[in-house]
Amino acid sequence: MTCFDSSGTWLWGQTSGAETHNEMLDHVAAGDDNTAIVAGNSPDLFYQHATLFRYAVEDGTVLGGVRMLGGIDTRPTGIDFSADGNILMSTGQHGRQVMKLTPDLAPIWRLSWANFSPTGLCGEANGRTVVASDTVIALIDPSGTLSWINELVVDGAVQDIAVRPDGRILALGQNGSAFSWLIELDSTGAFQWIRRYGNDGEVIALKDIELLPDGSAFLIGYDPVTDALCVVSVDQNGEIGDCSFPALSAGMTPFAAIPSDTLPTFSWSPGFPGALQEVDSMVSISHQVTCGAVGYATPQGPTIAILDVRPNPMTDHARLVVPEPLAADARIVLADASGRLLRTMDGNGSRELRIERGQLEAGMYFLRVMRGGMRIGSVRIVVN
Repeated sequence: MTCFDSSGTWLWGQTSGAETHNEMLDHVAAGDDNTAIVAGNSPDLFYQHATLFRYAVEDGTVLGGVRMLGGIDTRPTGIDFSADGNILMSTGQHGRQVMKLTPDLAPIWRLSWANFSPTGLCGEANGRTVVASDTVIALIDPSGTLSWINELVVDGAVQDIAVRPDGRILALGQNGSAFSWLIELDSTGAFQWIRRYGNDGEVIALKDIELLPDGSAFLIGYDPVTDALCVVSVDQNGEIGDCSFPALSAGMTPFAAIPSDTLPTFSWSPGFPGALQEVDSMVSISHQVTCGAVGYATPQGPTIAILDVRPNPMTDHARLVVPEPLAADARIVLADASGRLLRTMDGNGSRELRIERGQLEAGMYFLRVMRGGMRIGSVRIVVN
């Protein structure tokens, strides 16, 4: 697990497991209390078991961890925080269930089924929980009672779900190896509308919904053919500009969920965080989804420059060294660990810039080089 600030600067990282221990943590959710939960698989000699850790976002301290003992190949499929600050987790494969836990990771309630294997879940503002499988969506009330469960009548499978503040549900799915779609349901599970993304013959694999405060959303995924990132911005009704993709029909039908109660509950298990080295550079590539059958535009984004500060840690002053001369239009920004802007400097036409300590207190800071409103490099600096 790794943590970045709002501008993408690496802050800290933790690993779970060891060279001879195949730990796989692949689901994460952030809470309003400055903590995060991470779930995945923890193996023993023969089987995989569901594992859940809780971290402090500020420094990566492990606040607790639990492991589902006895659940053979029971794997987490989704995690989230409920409105009351408790934790939600769904598991699938050989352990089909949804559970609610306290912040201390003690079980509150658990539902399991023989024919419904949740692949994702989302906590509502009113305390209810929406869960989904490939084609089935269900609503659970705050006490753990199943309110309704319906099955989608549409080609493809649900990849992610989100809930608007008024209770309307968005389900993002994909039609096999072709286009993707977005469905809206009301709070009773009734179908409202469906939008399609991609023309016939196109491969658009959208897998994540990022719901924005104004009701619009980002749909994030990739093109499996080119392996390029796709980000689609849609309005409150799922529309993207003047795009008109081929029509797609969908609907809902009641689903008979068969209860099951054969899975064990959680038992405490210690965590074992390690260390994660800082990544100093990356290359960003954006992939634009276009309307009509004209294909895609794939512009190359800026390469993030590798910066150096000498000495680091510094006492009175230091030198910022960059690969290319800093032109007059470059801006060098100094911020504290919380991202608060402290100082701004202009490029001087040189590959080096003197950084004075001034009134900086001892601690960790970040230098960022900006050009044209875009960050082209950043580095962490420590003041003694």
